[in-house]
Amino acid sequence: MTVVPMTVYSGTTLCADIAKGINNRFRTMSFWQPASVLGPLLTDGLRYIVASLVALGMGFLLGFRPDGGFIGVIGTSD
Repeated sequence: MTVVPMTVYSGTTLCADIAKGINNRFRTMSFWQPASVLGPLLTDGLRYIVASLVALGMGFLLGFRPDGGFIGVIGTSD
């Protein structure tokens, strides 16, 4: 529930940038062209990781105890 709204925000922001013509302006500049898309993707990925860690940390503080411990949350085991 924490990460999904941020994913929608990332896609909406990228779509708005394309609609406004910001990417067309970037094409005229002399820098690595994929950076205008990869930069936000990497920073959003970092933000998702931090948000997930905060949500898990608060869950642990409030008493959430999965069977596999913290490692069990990260890795999936059936």
